[in-house]
Amino acid sequence: MNEKRREKRQTETTIEFGRRLRALRTERGLSQHKLAELAGLDKNLPSEMERGYLNPTLETLLKLAQVLGVDMNELTAGTPAPE
Repeated sequence: MNEKRREKRQTETTIEFGRRLRALRTERGLSQHKLAELAGLDKNLPSEMERGYLNPTLETLLKLAQVLGVDMNELTAGTPAPE
C-alpha cells in the first residue's frame, strides 16, 4: 500500500467542521479558491474539508481562523470531539 495515499474517510467531527467552515466562508463572500489563496493552502483543501474528507492540522486551522477573522472557538463551534 502506498503510504503517501491519504485515506479519505468522513467522521462526524470532520463533517460538522466542514459545515461550519462552509458557513463562515460563504458569510464572508469567499470562494473556496479565494479562501485557499488567502490562507496559503492548496486550492483543493477547502473543498475536501467542507465535504468532511480532510481532518485539518492545527496550522491549517490557525490560518483559516485568521483569514476568516474568527478565533479558534468560533471556527470549531458545534464540532463534536472525536470518539
